[in-house]
Amino acid sequence: MDKTPVRQLVLLGDFGSTYSKFQLIDETNAKRLAHVTLPTTQATSIVDCYQTAKTQLLQQVAYRPNDDALKEAFSSSAWGGFKLVVIGLTASLTTRAAKQAAMGSGTRILAQYAYRLTEGDWQEITRLDPDAILLTGGTDGGDQRFVLTVASQLVNHSITAPVIYAGNRAVQDELRVLFQRQNKTLYLADNVMPKVNVLQMDGVKRVAAAIFNEKIVTSKGLDQVAQHAFLPIIPTPVAVQLATALLGKYFGSGILTIDVGGATTDVHTFGQGRPTAVNVLYEGLPEPVLKRTVEGDLGMRESAKSVVAQYPEETLLAELGTGWDEASLFKQIAWRKKNHQALPQTAADRKLEELLALKATDIALNRHLGQLTKRDSETWVQTGKDASHFQAVVATGGALLHAVSPRQLYRCVCRETAAGTRPKHPALFLDKDYLLAAAGILSQYQPAVAERLLLGHLYKESVDWSP
Repeated sequence: MDKTPVRQLVLLGDFGSTYSKFQLIDETNAKRLAHVTLPTTQATSIVDCYQTAKTQLLQQVAYRPNDDALKEAFSSSAWGGFKLVVIGLTASLTTRAAKQAAMGSGTRILAQYAYRLTEGDWQEITRLDPDAILLTGGTDGGDQRFVLTVASQLVNHSITAPVIYAGNRAVQDELRVLFQRQNKTLYLADNVMPKVNVLQMDGVKRVAAAIFNEKIVTSKGLDQVAQHAFLPIIPTPVAVQLATALLGKYFGSGILTIDVGGATTDVHTFGQGRPTAVNVLYEGLPEPVLKRTVEGDLGMRESAKSVVAQYPEETLLAELGTGWDEASLFKQIAWRKKNHQALPQTAADRKLEELLALKATDIALNRHLGQLTKRDSETWVQTGKDASHFQAVVATGGALLHAVSPRQLYRCVCRETAAGTRPKHPALFLDKDYLLAAAGILSQYQPAVAERLLLGHLYKESVDWSP
């Protein structure tokens, strides 16, 4: 007769570009028993990082292999995550639809192109060396020439990345033959925009997940870790999306999650974000309920230089205060790029860390959310998503948890802008236990346990909400 395990344990790991975070969860009680954070390259490889973390976690809980059941599951954004190039027919429609689908699949978009591609564009794509290329164009039954032209150019270049085709279904057979002749890899997915202003993302998500496991997991050494997992390894942004969606069902009107990292800043929203007033009209491509944007030029280390480039130097120096000049500012920016794991040591360094985190947050929100503009004396027009009525904001990532105060963060997120679509009076939660990714992994098979875990560990901050 089989013996009932004393504890049902699950080890959840998220491999990041700089640090990896591991949690040991008691599934039965939705309780975190232990956690550890290690440099991703611990000793010599990612496998060493994993083995060291596992040993430490099991020691912390006095793991008994004869009495305790143990499962493992993981996510990863190491080595820059899953990098994609997007090509579409028009920037306003199919390219934007493709971008939404790509973001929803947890990828990082390196570049996007629309209409005619020049030889310089193809050389740039070759240099970028993406993990995959997403090609779209034409509604079903619509334009065929663009896709066939681009595909012919693509297979005759030295680009080796697999191609995901998610455009006009009428040319799928021709593309399949074309790629087979040139011995190039082609994946077919449902058209991201089968009809004008109709967004369809699930097909691209499924194909991207397959490529992630075939290409990224195998080529990056994660295949050895994957042998211990009972679920496929997923991109970290997908895990955070799953957690955001889980919380979004708890906060009915909507939720916004923001993650400022070393190289990128991610924003996730779960909510309709549609017009709430009768005198507001919506224009443009509909927004997905679960939306993600990733800003590859906004970050605390690798992308710090591009953050400060968004503002006049005199503005930044005035905000930094006494003791700063142009030379010291760019010296500190260069130091951050070379020392990803280093932490600021002085008050001046901490002030710059605070400024970078708040500026990255501010710009990323402007790019993620839509706009409200006045058409006439009685009518407004909305494009993109309106989060003004969203109930909650969740912040994660070391920069937002340690570099800025909750009050500063709240005022940054909720400040009034010309766009008019930022959350106005949300509750603010801080992911101090770094559980968002772990809960997203867990939600794939234990959503109720993941929800209890998240709600039990998120910290609601009491802040001064006045201007």
